[in-house]
Amino acid sequence: MRRQLTVALMISLVSATACGDRDNEATMDSMAGRLDSAGTAATDETVMRDGDIFASMTASNSSEVALGKLGVDSATNAEVKEFARMMVTDHESMNKEVHNVALALDLVSQSGDRTEDVVDDSKDRMDNLKGKHGADFDREFMDIMVESHESTLKMLDKAASSTGTAQLVTAINAARPKVEQHLSRAKSIRDNLNR
Repeated sequence: MRRQLTVALMISLVSATACGDRDNEATMDSMAGRLDSAGTAATDETVMRDGDIFASMTASNSSEVALGKLGVDSATNAEVKEFARMMVTDHESMNKEVHNVALALDLVSQSGDRTEDVVDDSKDRMDNLKGKHGADFDREFMDIMVESHESTLKMLDKAASSTGTAQLVTAINAARPKVEQHLSRAKSIRDNLNR
């Protein structure tokens, strides 16, 4: 019985996707969730819907741009200031890429728990930087950059395992190495500041 239900759900999802019926696909997703490797419906806590992936990636990029602009204005260390400039440039570019994918897919941004977490974390990070100056700002900024890029990698991994949409997978796979590069550079600068 369980196997028949799993097969029926898979056929329905494939049919909805193949016919391009996004409303039907969204309905099936909301009713059944995605299937895990055992063929059972995954819980909403383990799945990001495509609209939530788009919203989360946009929120993450926007957060890095805002933090980067603050870093450009407030950092005193040349390496930190240059890193902040890179955050603005790279994450504005990454945001354009994800928006182009969303336009191509006619994807609507749908904030979920992960998007709300990104927004809340961004606000907390900005608050942590308020009132900091000089070397204190530089150290806190780089600590935040390490933390935020580690969080972004986890979100991207969750997104990649949640979607079957090829264009979103491509966007995630394009973003991941850039985020890894940022994380590596942020750790290096942070370590230099702490010596």
